[in-house]
Amino acid sequence: MKTNCLLFVCVVLVCNVCTAADKELTGAERSLKGLTGVEVVVSDPDADERRAGLTKAVLKTAVELRLRRNGIKVLSKGAALKTRAMAEIYIEINNHHSGDGLVAVAFIFELRQAVTTKHGQRVMGATWSRGSVAAVGRSKFKRASLESIADFTDQFSNAYLKANTKK
Repeated sequence: MKTNCLLFVCVVLVCNVCTAADKELTGAERSLKGLTGVEVVVSDPDADERRAGLTKAVLKTAVELRLRRNGIKVLSKGAALKTRAMAEIYIEINNHHSGDGLVAVAFIFELRQAVTTKHGQRVMGATWSRGSVAAVGRSKFKRASLESIADFTDQFSNAYLKANTKK
């Protein structure tokens, strides 16, 4: 009898610890739990971005290297499609060059994955996202863009690791 009671108490304590750990996560962080890796997808840069050196390859490589350095597995498109979540990081940069040498730039950084609607339909949806808008000098456009994307990559990495670290 004592053994059964002790076992019951241990199970209750373990369940409470797991539930408490999950409660520390935000909804967006909870959506990252159980992901085995992510694919990196970059929107097509416009002519101004390409002229500044912000090509698809430069952005994709920078994010993939940072994710790997942070301990997150980067998946190819084929590998990502084989996972249930089909998780992808989507990056988009939009800009407008003014006549006075300033560039208005907007950054979108999202984790998109397969989600199920309440009607049972599977669709891709953003479950974690960051974004910002800035005005920078034309000469600082590339550096500011890479720094913003690096910062968002680190924020994502922290959330991913928080959701997927065994406690």
